Amino acid sequence: MYYRLIFLRIFQKKYFGPAIHAIIFLSLFFLFTTGCSDSNSLTSPANGDTTNGDTDNGDTSEVEPLTDAVEIFFQDGDGEWTLLDNTEFMATGIFIPTVTDSDGRYGVAMIRVYAEDQEVYLYTLETTTAEIPQIDFSDTLALDDGTASLTVNVGEPDIAGSDIGIHLRDESDWNFNGISITYPNLESGNYDLILTQTEEDNDILNNYPSTLLARPDLAIDDGDSLVQDITTSDLAGSTVLAGPYTVTVRDHESGAPLDSTLYEGNVDLLTSNSTFVELGDKDDNDTNFEYTALGTLLADNNTYMLNIDFEPDEYRELTYLETFLNEGDKDISLPVDDFDLTFTDDISNGNLLPGMDIPEFEDVTSIGYSVYFDGSIAGIQYRAQSFITASRQTGTSFFLPDISSAEGWQSNWSIPADIETDRSFISVYLGSMDITDEALLAISGFSEGYEVLQQMEDGEWIITLRESIYSGGAL
Repeated sequence: MYYRLIFLRIFQKKYFGPAIHAIIFLSLFFLFTTGCSDSNSLTSPANGDTTNGDTDNGDTSEVEPLTDAVEIFFQDGDGEWTLLDNTEFMATGIFIPTVTDSDGRYGVAMIRVYAEDQEVYLYTLETTTAEIPQIDFSDTLALDDGTASLTVNVGEPDIAGSDIGIHLRDESDWNFNGISITYPNLESGNYDLILTQTEEDNDILNNYPSTLLARPDLAIDDGDSLVQDITTSDLAGSTVLAGPYTVTVRDHESGAPLDSTLYEGNVDLLTSNSTFVELGDKDDNDTNFEYTALGTLLADNNTYMLNIDFEPDEYRELTYLETFLNEGDKDISLPVDDFDLTFTDDISNGNLLPGMDIPEFEDVTSIGYSVYFDGSIAGIQYRAQSFITASRQTGTSFFLPDISSAEGWQSNWSIPADIETDRSFISVYLGSMDITDEALLAISGFSEGYEVLQQMEDGEWIITLRESIYSGGAL
């Protein structure tokens, strides 16, 4: 159940958290392969074909219940989708597609069905071997939680009235007093533990920390129960952060500063072992956007990340991510800030294939396109996410691929044509640089992507443009 909750958080909350806000790099594939059912195998149970009965929304009286299943399908070029023999990569976790298509085009699709809650999740990726020559499923196939733990005991802050922030990987906790936190189920590896202190100004907390204490490269092995004690004296020895520095966001065409009520933002430090540390935060009520920074980064592959969330209206959202290495005032002119995306669909096969029209933008590089659909009918909840790389995309529209004719596909895994939308959105990904295969995997959702952010050069950026439809309507 936990991983499905993450899935819902990613696609239903307005704010996704550090870096995730701008790139869908959380591994949706991993989310689909785990859950609260008893079936964690990559082979579905031997269940016969099931079909939907009465399709009145919410009526389950004549519906054959879903059965737990996990299947992976593969497409070579424009050929038929086929059920993938996952034993080929179960041992190493590395999937190297065998592609005969002259342009190296291929597709991968995963279906995850939860019988207990009558839910269907579908995720698809269409790309080329030149862009993504292989996919690392090793994290996906490691279904068991780690066996190590880290306990952090923190004393009182040494700065009166300050708020202590404890940061490990993508988790952050804050407390005004001493606190003890245990992080369970950690996998073996190196971890960066970071603590910050944020001071008050006229009884109001600043939007940026004043000090930073690092416990880098904590080695944790399977079964370890590591304890880190941080005393008030330790906090007194923290590094005093420089700044605050100002971030100014400007209109693309006029060059004038954007209305501060139209955007939110934050600046994060990403450490070499993938710990996110918030160094500045702005919501739509803040007039100023400020952050603090280290005089010298903790390690060579550390980076700062600037995230901006601009909402022209309640249906459209632009997220901007830029990596940078040197602290100082930032003056940003968004490469794009006016856009309209168009939904479309295909019901010619009797099922719904949600899609989008492909827009054109000048002076920016298109990375890819995605369609997300969430709706329910006949007591079954359908959620589908489809991504295609820009060089694979041809024509003026992109749709969720039709996999219904593949052997092993069951008819009630397909989205019924008369379903209503709970929430759907379409997205365009733009970038300032040549995109590596690792970055494409991160953006598409097939890898976690922290390393991709660390590999981005100083000043490089990625933009996500998103348009949404909310409950009650068709595409």
